[in-house]
Amino acid sequence: MNHLEQQLNNYRAQLPYRPRALSALVRKSVKLSLPTAIALLSATSAAPAFAEDGLRQLEEIVVTARKKEESLQDVPVVVNAVSGESIEKFALSTVQDMSTRVPGLNIHTGGSGQGAAIRMRGVGSQSGATSFEPSVALNFDSVVGTTARAIINSFFDIAQFEALKGPQSTYFGKGATAGVLSLTSNNPTDEFEASLSVGHEFELDTNTVTGIVSGPLTDNTRARLAARWSDTEELVENQAAGDFNGFLATGAPGFLASESERGSEALDLRLTLESDVTDQLTANLKFNYHEFEADGTNWRLGRLCASDNGDGTYTEVNNAPAGSFTPCDGDRDEFDIFLPDVNPALSVGSDWWAADGKPYQDNESWDVRLKLDYSLADNIDLVSVTAYTEIEDVNAENYDGQYFTLGGSAGLNEFEVFSQEFRIEGTLDAGVETTYMVGVFYEDHTQLFDAEQVIFALGQSPLGGTSTQPGFEGAIYDSKKIHETQSDTISYFGSLEFQLTDRISWGFGIRHTEVERDATIDVPFVHEGVNAFFDFDQLGGNPDPLTYFSGPTFSIVTDPVRAPGAGFAGGPIRVTNSAFEDTNLDVESTLNFQATDDLTVYLAYKEAYKPGGFDMSVVAVGPDMLAMLAGDDSAIRFRGETVSGYELGWKADLLDSTLRINGAFYSYDYEDLQAQQFNGRTVSFDTYNIAEQKSEGIDLDILWATPVEGLLASASLAWSNSELTEFLNEANGDTLDGREPEQSPEFSGVIGLDYEASLSENLIMGISYSLRFSDEYFTNSARNTCNELASHCQDAYETHALSLSLRPADDKWSLVLAGNNITDERYAVFSGDQPLGGNDISIRYGEPRTVRLTAKYNF
Repeated sequence: MNHLEQQLNNYRAQLPYRPRALSALVRKSVKLSLPTAIALLSATSAAPAFAEDGLRQLEEIVVTARKKEESLQDVPVVVNAVSGESIEKFALSTVQDMSTRVPGLNIHTGGSGQGAAIRMRGVGSQSGATSFEPSVALNFDSVVGTTARAIINSFFDIAQFEALKGPQSTYFGKGATAGVLSLTSNNPTDEFEASLSVGHEFELDTNTVTGIVSGPLTDNTRARLAARWSDTEELVENQAAGDFNGFLATGAPGFLASESERGSEALDLRLTLESDVTDQLTANLKFNYHEFEADGTNWRLGRLCASDNGDGTYTEVNNAPAGSFTPCDGDRDEFDIFLPDVNPALSVGSDWWAADGKPYQDNESWDVRLKLDYSLADNIDLVSVTAYTEIEDVNAENYDGQYFTLGGSAGLNEFEVFSQEFRIEGTLDAGVETTYMVGVFYEDHTQLFDAEQVIFALGQSPLGGTSTQPGFEGAIYDSKKIHETQSDTISYFGSLEFQLTDRISWGFGIRHTEVERDATIDVPFVHEGVNAFFDFDQLGGNPDPLTYFSGPTFSIVTDPVRAPGAGFAGGPIRVTNSAFEDTNLDVESTLNFQATDDLTVYLAYKEAYKPGGFDMSVVAVGPDMLAMLAGDDSAIRFRGETVSGYELGWKADLLDSTLRINGAFYSYDYEDLQAQQFNGRTVSFDTYNIAEQKSEGIDLDILWATPVEGLLASASLAWSNSELTEFLNEANGDTLDGREPEQSPEFSGVIGLDYEASLSENLIMGISYSLRFSDEYFTNSARNTCNELASHCQDAYETHALSLSLRPADDKWSLVLAGNNITDERYAVFSGDQPLGGNDISIRYGEPRTVRLTAKYNF
């Protein structure tokens, strides 16, 4: 009997009226195919359990929703789980891919800020929000991340993926106001195993190679090395590689893109060492290295023209729409972008611009995690998780998409995070059987955002000039801003679960969190033309053009320097935040009632919180900095986000464990939701708190082992009735009171079929199909328009996925052909102002069609 099986036997023995077979629960648990509502099952190699009438029974699923291994049917949390086998079957290679398998989960990547937006049940933060922690917490191998940038890393050699819906503060801390995405990688095996897989994706021209070696090093030490390399040639097509409609032929100045197609290359390495140090102590060390390089922005972008006449035609000026400097045809039927290179002259003196003006993105990260499990005594365990992470992301892009290279920016996002968690867990007899967990968590987080902006290319304008600021002499771009934030977090948490009767248990959890933050903003120089545009001072006027304020929040160091006729105002100008503190206490309570041996009902009250702070996305020029000149820092300050509410759920195994129906009704009230929106008119970010959001709905998961031998059916359905309250977008006067949240469709779901059959004595074929559908939803958090001429919404749509597999009975090799979004449906996941594009709308789209063939050989 293995260690996991023994642990589960001990756990199950403590809970009466739990007749489900443990052998089914743990048999090859790592290789279980988990269709639960979000993905389709693959049959396991282990012999299945059968009901009395001969029908195949459903396997039990082990999850870690409460930081311990429990049966999915016993845990009072809405969990959608996908096994590593299902991930391979559908060729899911990133966390972003998982959003196509979980109803109510939407993910899209971005080039600045957090690098990604993650929303669950309509709650989340925008990708450009540099200082906002994700409202959907990321948990990688027991370590909670503080930035969404990690999701661009490859998603491989995974034991299980879990999406936990709803607030999860007690066990996962700050930031888990909307849910948790938990990823567990495979651990070393007791026996030697190795595999090599190669794959080719035909639509985007992607080649992938993955290799894994695992096994014992000594009698008590095991190791696993996993590596993955991928190269994509045709990620997106860049229309700016040609002169669109003869725009440049009219004599307009501008630049073309050097590459007609943009691609990317990634390398991921993971080394895991596991040792049974003593009979009581087990150590598990994981080291990850990630490297990602791309030819600039790789989003699927589109653009809706403000000059749409409503009849399929567009009013243009010099072959460009009115109010814009860039061609726009309003075509939403093609995946493409329009992003020219920048003028190489603008890179003079830059730390981040490439000398040739080509856009790029370089992301390098590494992390190490040590987990210690120590048995202090019978039924008392000490768990220690120590982690350190470094992420360095550099990108340069002409974000405005203008031929004139207006609005380009380049910069460095750097993160360093150290965390330590200790927790003691066990059972005791306090009159009734009691399970407990107590712990402490500490985190030291430093973030650096070094941004250079070319908003008006004034260095190349008639105003001319170069910077004379020491250390930045000769720089020709418009402005430089260096923003650093250091955060310290400590929290104390605990939970108790009492087995009041044979069928009734009550759980209680609590977490107290304290956050301290210090921030520094340095602006070495700003072009005088920008100063004049934003009325910082009159061009050529005051000898002290940049006069910042002093007050209880900020302390200011300023030593303005001006070189007459140089065109640039110098610095350094330093704005330092002396102290920012945030504290919070969250509680949760859950009552479980086992109505029958196969039906459990639970009622839960939950609270969660995400700390406030100062936004690092504030640009070096613009209204936010202008407000700070006047002594008002409210434009970059945001309050903590809180949520409280209820869930009423059930877990049911019916028809002799051949039909599983799990579901929950939830109702939560969010206050001060943290939000950010890019304002194309002022070329800056608006940071604000949405006063209230009411979020309620139903999640329903169904899994059925059909009477047809080898056929499994699954469905995951979500209904949402959420709305914003008491919110006015001051940027354009839109009243959003009563509007649905961004990316919150009323209905969404994933329905699937999975069939496996023997073609011969030694050959097994598998066919899997899934349908994902979504009702209409808003794609923007700060607009209230949803029509053909100013579209900030996505109509109802559906996507289809199909997987065909072939393998021998001994699993020595496998062939998988997987197609996702096989009808190439185009759907928007986000919309916003086009920088300096008049009233044009920039739209970001979901994943296009992919078709991947993968061959794997197990040594």
